Amino acid sequence: MVDFGILLLISVPFILLLRTFVAQTKRTFLYRMIIVFFYLAVAICISLFIFVKIGPPWIGRYIQEDDAKTSEIESLEDSIQGYYYKFKKLPYDLTALSDANYFNNLEGYQYSITGVNTYKICATFKTNITEGITSSVLVHKVGFDCFNLVAQKFTTQSPESLIPNELLTCKTLNTEMVIDPKGFGYIGCDMEVTGGVINLSKSYCESQITHQKEYLVPDTYGRRNRYWATLTGLDPKEIVKVYGVDYSGNKVECLPDLNL
Repeated sequence: MVDFGILLLISVPFILLLRTFVAQTKRTFLYRMIIVFFYLAVAICISLFIFVKIGPPWIGRYIQEDDAKTSEIESLEDSIQGYYYKFKKLPYDLTALSDANYFNNLEGYQYSITGVNTYKICATFKTNITEGITSSVLVHKVGFDCFNLVAQKFTTQSPESLIPNELLTCKTLNTEMVIDPKGFGYIGCDMEVTGGVINLSKSYCESQITHQKEYLVPDTYGRRNRYWATLTGLDPKEIVKVYGVDYSGNKVECLPDLNL
């Protein structure tokens, strides 16, 4: 894009100067034809430069569509992790996630179990994306491609080993709501404990209009003091609140609220 800007800065003044020169010069038919072909050649060169350097105009749209699809696969991965944490097993198929109210948009994805806690998700993509081109963690080739994924196993800490006197403090991580093709919203209630110890069996996030509620689980990637849950089937405009509860029963709202 920078190269294209430089090319415009160089070529546009040159063309304007040439036009001024032509306007002040006696024009024969042959001369005018030469100038016309010159302008056409410049336009063709600029078009070829854009096509080669930036890509055809529809590629940008394809990249956005594939990036949205990989983001949705990551949400699906989080939902499978939540299901695995709650039921101690992988869902037998994607409809099990929908039945358990973890994930509703199942169209366009193939899921299969490959081990006790391993599985793969497949989809069809329009572009070949390598790491660094987009913000997505997942990279893929053009056409049908699969991601081999793992549901993390967690160990729980006994209440006796916790520090009971430190007050629980927490914050949300500003996750944004995503709208599915049916017009419903879903959001990851990502939060971080900044002080004290959280009791996951009583900590949850809840939407404020539809009153969807899910209990928090440990972070999918094992990051310390990070927890999350996924709410689906939401009103796109409703606020979502996250609450942490410590082992003394104290309930704390984690701020800021989500989807303000």
